[in-house]
Formats: sequence, C-alpha cells, structure tokens
Amino acid sequence: MTPSKATNTRWLFVALVATVAAALVRLLFIDQGLWADEVQSVEIAQKDLPELLTRTGLLDVHPPLYYLVLKAWQWLGGESDLWVRLFSLSVGSLTVGCFVYWARQHVQGLALLFGVAFLTFSTWHTHYSLEVRSYALLTFLTLLLTWQVERWLSTPAAQAPSLRPVILLTIAVGLTHYYGLFCVAGLNIFVLTHANVRGERAKIWAAGQAAALAGFAWWLPFFFVQAFDLPEGFTSHLQDGPALFDVVAGFGPATAAQTTLAVIAGGVMLLLALWALRNMPFRAIPPDENKAHTSSLRWLLAMAVLGLLLTAASPALIPDTTLDAGHPALSAYMEQGFNIASARVPWAIILIILSWLGLYGATRLPDGFPRHRQCSAAPFVIGAVLLIGGGLHLMQPSLSMRNLLVLLPMVALLASSGMKAFPPVAQGLSILVITCLSGVSLSQATESFTPRADIRGAAEYILDEASDSKPQVYVVSAFDNGTLQRYLRPLPSQGIMDMRQLQGIRSSPVYVLLTREAWRDAERFREGIKRYLSWGFELSNRQPFREVELLIFSPHERVRESTRTHPSLGSVPLHK
Repeated sequence: MTPSKATNTRWLFVALVATVAAALVRLLFIDQGLWADEVQSVEIAQKDLPELLTRTGLLDVHPPLYYLVLKAWQWLGGESDLWVRLFSLSVGSLTVGCFVYWARQHVQGLALLFGVAFLTFSTWHTHYSLEVRSYALLTFLTLLLTWQVERWLSTPAAQAPSLRPVILLTIAVGLTHYYGLFCVAGLNIFVLTHANVRGERAKIWAAGQAAALAGFAWWLPFFFVQAFDLPEGFTSHLQDGPALFDVVAGFGPATAAQTTLAVIAGGVMLLLALWALRNMPFRAIPPDENKAHTSSLRWLLAMAVLGLLLTAASPALIPDTTLDAGHPALSAYMEQGFNIASARVPWAIILIILSWLGLYGATRLPDGFPRHRQCSAAPFVIGAVLLIGGGLHLMQPSLSMRNLLVLLPMVALLASSGMKAFPPVAQGLSILVITCLSGVSLSQATESFTPRADIRGAAEYILDEASDSKPQVYVVSAFDNGTLQRYLRPLPSQGIMDMRQLQGIRSSPVYVLLTREAWRDAERFREGIKRYLSWGFELSNRQPFREVELLIFSPHERVRESTRTHPSLGSVPLHK
C-alpha cells in the first residue's frame, strides 16, 4: 500500500469512528414525540407535488428540497416518529464524519480531535440532528459545499477538481433553507476576493455561480413572499430574536448546563475561533499554474439565462384548487397565493440581474484591489449569515438559534485552528474538559435546551384513562391540534382559541391540554376554563408533561348523584 493510500485509509477510519460515535450519542435522545412543526413537516411531505410546493412556498417559510427528500424517506419506511427522526440523525452524524475530512485540510492531531469531540457531543447539534426539520440537512450540505469550494480554490487551475459538485451543492443549499442563500453569498465573497482567483479562473467561477443561480431562481419569488408577505403574527414568536447569552452558550460544550458556565464555555470557544483568524494563510499559487480553461463558459452562461424563464414561471406551481390552511385567516391568504407570488416575480428578476452584475464586476477587479489569503471560508460564511440574517430580521423576524446551527461546524473548525497555538498537554486537557461539560449538558438537554412539548405523552395518558368512555378532548392552542391528533387517533380532538368554545359541553370527562402560551400562563387559563365550562364540572386532576399540562374535568359529585337518581338528567345541559 502506498503512503497516500495508507493515509486515505487512516482518515476514512477516523471519519467512520466519528460518524458512529455521533450516531450513538444522538440515538440516546431519539425516543421523543414530534412537536407541531415536525408534524407539519411529515404532513407536507405526504402531499402531492403541487400542494407540497405551495405549502412550503406560502406557509412553511422553507424551500422544498428537505420535504422532497423526506417524502422519499417516508416512501421507504413510513411515517413513524423513529423513522422520520432517523433521517435527520443520519445527516447529523454524517456531518461529523465529513467535518473530519474538511478540517484535516487545516488542522491535525489533537487540535483536530478537539473540534471533532466538540461537534460530536454538542447539545445544540445533537438536538437538531433529531429534529424533523431542514436544519441538520442545511448544516450538512453547507459543510460539504464549503469543503469542495476550498478544495477547488487550493489547487492549481490545471489540476483543480470540476466545479460541477460545487454548482450542484450550491443549488441544494439554496433550496434547503433561505439561510443557505446567505451562506452562498459568503462563499462567493471568499472566492472572488481571494488572491488565487483572478482572470479566467474568476470568470469560470462567476459563470458557475450564475448557472447555480438558475437552479434555485424559480424559488426566489417565494423567498420574497416569506420575507415580506406572511400574515401578521406568523413569525411573532421570533420578534425578539435569540438572546445574546443563548447564542454564546450554544457555541460552547455546556449549552444546557447552568447559565453562567454555559456562557463562559461558549465564550472561550468563540475566543479560540477569533484567535485562529490571526494565522490561517493559503498557499499562493504561481500565475503560470493558475490559468483556467474556459471551454465550458458558454454552457454555464446559457444555464444562467434559463434562470430568468424559470423565475417568471414559478407562480404557476400554485394549484388552482383552494387549500385548507387550518385557520380562516391563513386559508384566505392561501387563496391569494398566485397573485402574491406573481407580484414578487419582478423582485426576483431584479435580484438575479444584480447578482449577475455583481459576479461580472468581481471578474473585473483591478490588480491593485486588496485581496485576502485566508485558507478557510468559515469566517466569510459566519459574517454573511450574521449580517444578512440580522438585516432581514429587522424587516421580518427570522433570526433564531435553529437558523444559526449552520455556523456551528464553522466555529468548530476555527476553534480547532486556535488550539494549534497550545502545547499537546493543553490540547488533551481541553478535549477532556469538552467531553465532560458536554456530558453534563446532554444529561440536562431534554428538559432544558429548547425542550419539545410532550404531546405524545399526554395523548397516551388520555387513551389509557378513557379506554371505556368517549371523552371530550380540547387543546389550547389550536395550532397543536394536528400534533395531538397524530397520537390520539381514533379519538377526536378540537383545537380552541377562545375559552367560550367550552360553553355547553354535556358529556364527560373533559380533557383540556394546555400548550404554548396557555401552558406558560397555566393558572390564568385554568381559571378561564373553569369560568366558561358548565357549572356541573370540576377540575378533578392535573397531569404535567414536558412543556404541556393536561387538565381533567369531571362532573360534580352532586351532579353524578342526581344523574344516578334521575337518569334522564344525563341528557340535560349542565350549564344554566
């Protein structure tokens, strides 16, 4: 075996071990019920293609690629909680394995193991590696794209790998999550301002990115819909954005631990990442080794022009039939979907043309233009996501911890590079500290780090208790009724937004599940329910579950006695 093959085999083994270790950690937390957004993902993936595209474009505020992949995944193995979580778990675990291959271009030895251990045991990454949403897939694809971009950039043009993987991954990232577009913007700034990208090589890159833009241009009108046209209150829960201390803690190994410890640990990781920026130079490629072939340039430009036609046709994706959005205001909004998307087509075309002009202008930069020699795109991706995402947040609330997950491998790489400045003993101790802190954090993660509401547990309790009766089941807020129905079948349930909907109930028992704001202000809602529920009922039991509370109302003892004495009263309303 040649030294090169032996090295590749060794790194493959390391990547496989890291992937398996990450999978085992995440498997410890896989047995959790789905919450509302995850149930919505499962349901959207079950729709036919036109309705799937419409719901993702107008309601779910995410591009469609994740749902298309999830649709295929469900076709293979069904829609059980375990199976749909396994897709995100697989992608999240592969992210750790691919991180090994990417990071080894920059760090070796214990410094590399430091970053791998951090990402493997990260509470933040573990949590969203189980989420039936697009965040783990976006993180995985962005890491792959960044790795391929750096490979292309660090190799002389004559030996450089094909740009096809970069183009395909750029399209995939853009169609997975709109924060992927911000990552792509950061990567373009990294490449087009790099000292190794000039002349013909810059033209090839710009043409490739223009072609990639054609691949997701048809989605851009819906991006503007999501940025400016969503119904009022649709993203109100993101109004304040994540707290600064939560963000800092998320980038550390003690995310779910005691607040002060979590912030300190996250702050240390970020300081290490900043320290690494001092010394990450690229190998300069001599000009005679950096002449690119432009034979494919015309094909790439032709693909780019195709993007305009696809963009103009994108509103036609919305079917003619009226789609039920589960709420009168949202259904009315969906009825206007074609007109709303059509109004944003000119915006999308303007954005495409401006992007073309920006790419063309970058190829015409004068030789005296200041260029960088950074060997990693990570700082550029981080900066683009924070700046563009923060600016968008001012117009439409969108900044959240889950959207920032894509930055975690970037910070892990930079922190690993920062560890190179320390002796091996300090690096080894740091790995031990990270592992211990992460273990403590993971042990508390289910209850303290963005915990998922245990609606499944509440539904199972109702089914056990009401096996011999036909209970009335309600959930406040109504947005969680779909989730409750997933686990409560065949019993029916009803979502309510107004306590007056409880007036006139006759049969018992009555179960009311408090979620979201109702759970956070449970005492006030309990009193409101008692006030509007018929006088013949009393609160007989309360069952707390994670992030929800189940209230059980039964007839007063005197009402039960009257019913036994006069059976006809059982059909008489119990309220005045």
